[in-house]
Amino acid sequence: MRTPPKHILLVDDQPGVRQTCSLLLGLEGHTVAEANCGLEALALFATRRFDLVVTDFAMPGMDGTQLAHKLKQLVPSQRILMITGFVNRLEGSQNPVDAILPKPFSLDELRQAITQLLS
Repeated sequence: MRTPPKHILLVDDQPGVRQTCSLLLGLEGHTVAEANCGLEALALFATRRFDLVVTDFAMPGMDGTQLAHKLKQLVPSQRILMITGFVNRLEGSQNPVDAILPKPFSLDELRQAITQLLS
């Protein structure tokens, strides 16, 4: 089952990952805004609302957990999906995200995570 088109904020400091995810999400019909860091994401978040925020964990300056805390303070119901290659570093942490998707992931895994979060 496909999720109806959504507005998604994609946050990742690696341009290749960001571009690939943005392309995949766009092919699914979603509108994607991109940010390369937490501060840029917060600036975009201040100007509009998103159905979903997809954020990397390991980023310079502000990691994905810190970003998620700030977003949840602004909009407690905000749905957040974290993508990371460091799942073991998140075990037992106070991470406020709604779901974690380990890197690397397939389009089907990304689609399934989004469907579960937004249905």
